Amino acid sequence: MSKKFNEFIQGDSGDLSINRLTEIPNINSPQPPGDISTWFLGTRAENGAEFKELIGKAVDHIIEYRQTYLPDDPETITPEVKSSPEHRAGMGALTDAYNKLLEYLREYATPYFSMRYQGHVLWDTTLPGMLGYFATMLHNPNQLTIQMSTATTLLELLVGKDLCAMVGFPSNNEIEPWSHITAGGSIAIIEAVWATREMKFFPFAAREALKIEPALLKARNIEVPIVDGSHPKLLEATSWQLFNIRQDDILTLPQRIWDLCGESEELQDVYSVWDLLLKRSLNGRGWSAMSRTCFQDVGDLKMITSSTKHYTWPKAMASLGMGTDNEIDLYVDADARMDMKKLEEALAECLENRNPVLLTAAVLGSVEESAVDPLESILELRETYRKKGLEFNIHVDAAWGGYLMSMIRRDYKFAEQNSPLFIDDFSRVPCNEHTLRQLQRIRECDSATIDPHKMGYIPYPAGGNLYRNGQLKNLTIYAGSYIGATQSIRPQEPSVAIYGLEGSKPGARAAAVFLSHQVIRPSVSGYGKIVSQSMFNTKLFCLRLLLMATEQDNFIMVPLPRLKIEREGSNGDKESYLATLRSSLYGKTQDEILADPEAMAMFREIGCDENILCYAFNFKRQDGSINDDPELFFKLTDLVYDRFHVHYYEDGKAEDIHKYRFFLTSTIFQKSDYGPTFIENYAKRLGLSKTPDSIKVLRSIVMDPCVSDLPDGGSFFDEIIETLRSNVTEIIEQNFR
Repeated sequence: MSKKFNEFIQGDSGDLSINRLTEIPNINSPQPPGDISTWFLGTRAENGAEFKELIGKAVDHIIEYRQTYLPDDPETITPEVKSSPEHRAGMGALTDAYNKLLEYLREYATPYFSMRYQGHVLWDTTLPGMLGYFATMLHNPNQLTIQMSTATTLLELLVGKDLCAMVGFPSNNEIEPWSHITAGGSIAIIEAVWATREMKFFPFAAREALKIEPALLKARNIEVPIVDGSHPKLLEATSWQLFNIRQDDILTLPQRIWDLCGESEELQDVYSVWDLLLKRSLNGRGWSAMSRTCFQDVGDLKMITSSTKHYTWPKAMASLGMGTDNEIDLYVDADARMDMKKLEEALAECLENRNPVLLTAAVLGSVEESAVDPLESILELRETYRKKGLEFNIHVDAAWGGYLMSMIRRDYKFAEQNSPLFIDDFSRVPCNEHTLRQLQRIRECDSATIDPHKMGYIPYPAGGNLYRNGQLKNLTIYAGSYIGATQSIRPQEPSVAIYGLEGSKPGARAAAVFLSHQVIRPSVSGYGKIVSQSMFNTKLFCLRLLLMATEQDNFIMVPLPRLKIEREGSNGDKESYLATLRSSLYGKTQDEILADPEAMAMFREIGCDENILCYAFNFKRQDGSINDDPELFFKLTDLVYDRFHVHYYEDGKAEDIHKYRFFLTSTIFQKSDYGPTFIENYAKRLGLSKTPDSIKVLRSIVMDPCVSDLPDGGSFFDEIIETLRSNVTEIIEQNFR
């Protein structure tokens, strides 16, 4: 990689000539002017004229580009060809098919952009995201090699650096973070587990290389730092010791060996050492050979997750040959966060049985419960077990919640990313204290998943895989000479595709994230505005739900997130607390709430950790008592859900989507997955007489920053709440009376 490119990536240079690209757009700048009204097309396409004009510029651009590139080259579609019957018929067929597709989409496409949509994990996409994707799609670059993506490989490298800077992964002379865009969070998770697995076995690869390679003779007495404080020689260390070395110490082994051996005919540089060690890696030797030398005094390798994990985690264990039986799945507490007592018990058992631990996955925004695991406690517990001789990585699965960092991230440039990370005052940030504390600790973890196509509002597919120590990527390098690279980690051309699982992948998605990050910086003045507004709206919606049922209504509504007095285990009266919420917050505008510090402090603790809200209704009997029969509760939930999700006919066609006035989804919590604490607590709050094996709930995902505080001073939550109220009331009258 050239010095010029390195300078540019570091933010010290503003231009880089490469082929026709004479100046890379500047992502290394403060937040440009603009606000939410300029960043989206609008629920009624209010920015439609501007969008059409900008899309037209992309079409004009690709036409002009083709017409001016070596203009003496011959035409292939001449005026004579265009006037032929075949050409006219073909274009007519294209136009007809295209019109039918547009009609089909008009009839059946879900209105994700609408204020009425609270279904799945998507809403509108940003204008710069759509424009960046569309304009670059017309060129169809492939990130497989920079020769096929002369512009967009560089954009992806910059975006990766920007994601690392957003969470605050430290950058210094010894460690440089690294990230790239993937097809989604699933690919990102599998990549991270794969790289971490290879890192865990890398000391064994180094041991084999030291035994066999004459070029490494001078390094055969090298010592390795074990987390318990001991420093055995690498060739004499036990398997248990080699499995319990910190990641950063493992990744320095090639440099340390090079420093001891020096340049020779066999070793030209440190990359030569990497190459020798990687030949003996698990990737190279396979499970059978590695098992004969790596598990002599230890048990099976384990990975720890919580029951709110994404389904990709067991998929990663299966696909990487470690086995789903070796995934330790922990129950959660009443707030759907990882139960720290369960984690400590699991670590103690692994230590006692000498089971190496690959990593512990902390969820920062589960996509069903909207819970944030106690990352600060996981980090503290790791320090405790390091002293006992047990080491493991920590991966933050922030695929959903990673962009929440923008609410507290100072505006920054690349060159300033080691300056203070966070804003000075969190009191106006609409996040509970628990979530704010965890966000500040991501930078101390080893890897993370953050998906721009979720809370980054980027068109699919755009996941993100982040490594705090960028050397980790070297353990998953695969390439071919035909794409301008080799199996060596020695730098060739700038690349993103030789690392990880994907080969061919669209450059358009990198451009989409890049342009969106350029226009809407992932900091407090950019994405922070969007995410803060959606979080504020989630809490407003939860408040409205909490207070929607009166004594006269035939139902109660119970959100999954507990009230603050319930979380704290206080003996305060719930009705009095709700009355305080009503008097302090209900009917207040956002500006009024923000202007009142006491009201804002109370508001921040309402609802879930992030902006997915699960809730359920239960009906009152005619005598006013609450139904305690789980089966009747399930029936009510199903009937409500049926009113607000699209049904499909036997021929595969959907119902008339335009008749729906509200969209939500549902999910099921299984006692066998979540454990008794979580299920029993929620069943009790719902008024059920016994704890069922599962609880089905409704789910709203509030990504919309525009649904409250409309220009006329009203709130669209009035419409949503009334739609829910009237339907629930009617369902109960028709089925439970």
